[in-house]
Amino acid sequence: MKVLLCIIEGIYVSQCPYQDNIQARYILMALVTITTIFQTIHISIVVLLSKGWLYVRSVLTKNDLSGLTMLMGIVYISYSAMFVSANIANMQLFTKVWMNIVYVVILMYVLCQCIDTKSQVHA
Repeated sequence: MKVLLCIIEGIYVSQCPYQDNIQARYILMALVTITTIFQTIHISIVVLLSKGWLYVRSVLTKNDLSGLTMLMGIVYISYSAMFVSANIANMQLFTKVWMNIVYVVILMYVLCQCIDTKSQVHA
């Protein structure tokens, strides 16, 4: 996925200047889509690893799965909103603050899950 993201980003950068270039617009749409999907999958894997996936738990509970689904939805919608509002001056500050809040919440969640998993392993 990361290789595909790098290839599309390289193609997009090679399209410079972007004035009235329909190919650059399609490449930008592909770049936004791949970036959003990549970030969602990447954060989901980090959260699953913090929960002890592959080490401690063979089955995730319904609460774990619904929490992960909600987290994936929040990340996907946040990244989509960030890309959509990139050209709107009034929304840029809000989306930057929102993305920072999302990342702080994810960090706190991952740290709590790591501590919980560590205590279950040592118990």
